[in-house]
Amino acid sequence: GLHAPGSGTAAALNGLIACTLLRTGISLCRDRASKVDRLRIALPALNKFEGQIVSTIEPFLMAAVQADAEQFDRVFQTRRKRDAEIDPANRQFYAEKELLELFGATELPLEIARHCITLAEQGLDVFDRGFQAARGDSGVAIAAAVSAALGALSIVYLNLQKFSSEPWKSKAQQIRESADSMFNRASTLQQALRNRVLKLQREGTESPQ
Repeated sequence: GLHAPGSGTAAALNGLIACTLLRTGISLCRDRASKVDRLRIALPALNKFEGQIVSTIEPFLMAAVQADAEQFDRVFQTRRKRDAEIDPANRQFYAEKELLELFGATELPLEIARHCITLAEQGLDVFDRGFQAARGDSGVAIAAAVSAALGALSIVYLNLQKFSSEPWKSKAQQIRESADSMFNRASTLQQALRNRVLKLQREGTESPQ
């Protein structure tokens, strides 16, 4: 019920859930690759993706869980100091400092979204080429990663409303362009997952031959 940890931390946690489930799916492929040619062929690419998760994505998201909480706390504490100030000069000082801290609290969820989109994009490959009985794991992973990305982008768009004047306006525009690109990718991934779930639905209703 307090201001931190908040939504950015929650998005990072969703991303970590996706990491764990995708690693599970890849592990199941590895266990069966010696007996299933399709899995043996897919395994090098899946192992490479798991290496990316372990070396880059998971450590970033793990750090972001704490970093986002700390960054937004700095925003909140600066805002409180601004609101408590009577002196106009000091109030302006804290208002500018708040924007500086808020910019940091905008860049971090943007990076959370970026990593989670990578998880979802690669997760589709795990879903399609991995152990088919574990598509529930990869499906939940993709859903968690897309949810994390869209949630993080909602934070970005909300914060960007504060940066309508210079010197922040041009910087904010660059972030908005990146966010827009990621939003389009996340929306495409959401539809891609939906199509795969619909395919599973049809598979479950087809009459055996």
